Amino acid sequence: MANSGLAKMAKRTLDRLKMDIRADVQDNEGQIFVWNHIQFKQAMEKYTTPEIAQQLVEIYRTKLKGAQAKILLGPNKKRLLQAKTAVITHRMENYNPSTHELYAVSNYSTVQSMKSRMGDKFKELTGKDKKLVTGRLDKGDNALKAPGEQIGHGEFGHAVSTTKVLGAKSVMSTKTSQKKYAGTGGFKAIEKHIHTYEETMDVELGMEHVQHITARGKFKKSYTAVMSGQLAELNMSDAQKEKAALAELIKSVEKEYATIVDQEGSDTLLEAVTKVVVLGNLTGKHIKHVKGAKPKKESKSKGKGRSKSSRKVKNPISVLSGSGAPKVSKKRSTKQGVSSSPLRLIGLINNKLPDVVKKNMGSPKLINQSGRFAESTRIVDMIQTPQGYPSFGYTYQKNPYQTFEPGYNQGDPEKDPRKVIDQSIREIAINFAVGRFYTRRL
Repeated sequence: MANSGLAKMAKRTLDRLKMDIRADVQDNEGQIFVWNHIQFKQAMEKYTTPEIAQQLVEIYRTKLKGAQAKILLGPNKKRLLQAKTAVITHRMENYNPSTHELYAVSNYSTVQSMKSRMGDKFKELTGKDKKLVTGRLDKGDNALKAPGEQIGHGEFGHAVSTTKVLGAKSVMSTKTSQKKYAGTGGFKAIEKHIHTYEETMDVELGMEHVQHITARGKFKKSYTAVMSGQLAELNMSDAQKEKAALAELIKSVEKEYATIVDQEGSDTLLEAVTKVVVLGNLTGKHIKHVKGAKPKKESKSKGKGRSKSSRKVKNPISVLSGSGAPKVSKKRSTKQGVSSSPLRLIGLINNKLPDVVKKNMGSPKLINQSGRFAESTRIVDMIQTPQGYPSFGYTYQKNPYQTFEPGYNQGDPEKDPRKVIDQSIREIAINFAVGRFYTRRL
């Protein structure tokens, strides 16, 4: 039987996989940059003379040495020097002292800014487009044929997507999770999906990695990101692979989570909602829920623990704190399906939401370029309106997209992110016979 603790653990695991940590990874103070100077020179020689290519190498090296000298004056010196040693000793199959140089730098932006200046120098010396150095993609460019180099965290360190998986594993590695849930079918299923991801990405995320990330998804002071300059075409190819693998993992874990919360005997939020709110709405019957007493219509549960009706239920379904679900017209549909399981319904909609948002984007609405906006969209709760209708609360990556909401700097009713998200949720929900509902941006 499922229990509320396992459901909460599964939800936290899923949240870590969906958490937007790109900025945290990139901005983390004190990182290691692995620079393949031979690869850089060869890339430059495609567009200029060997002499100018070598000149660019020397300029790049001087800038990197300057950045390293600066960061090693600070409190992160010991950790960064240890991280450099770790790259050499633990990544022997990738690291080659004859081709790779290691530099401690402040963060991702330090190297990115440096590379941009190298592009300016390249343009000054050759008169050619700086993107031949920077790997910048313009509209219409083929990503898999992009020139130049891009900075990524995947070749020697962990890609952002893999770092999310580390956060998920940290949730499952807590003493409570290991003691209470490690033997359950739901836990083993999620663990198996993560292992499949590791096999797909050819990574091994052991405890030595997990220990650098808290169960809340935060980086400990011991965390050191490792990035490298990678040929743009290879970096873009890897990014597509990482994105697909993470999306498949999230999809699989969402299914497991929906199964856990929907199992018979789970005296969790799902049971409270379906017994008190949804059943009342769909059947037209007033199911009374009085504090300190069990609902009049209640199935017996073999779940352990005290009765859920005798304690306060902290959840977004506001009607639970009152006298029960509001009466509704008996003309309303009595059909029950996934719409009778709010948490499962949220999971099913979220499974499809990013893809549908991408499909619905396009001028004059927001245009899909990187996919980041669509991938960040998700429903996080469902409440009951005073009139008895469901209201889905959703969120998206507000930085930088909220600027297009009316009232913000680039406010535009056509480009309003809420418009395309609402449209997409409704397009998906119609397949589940949800009926009338509302959406709100959290």
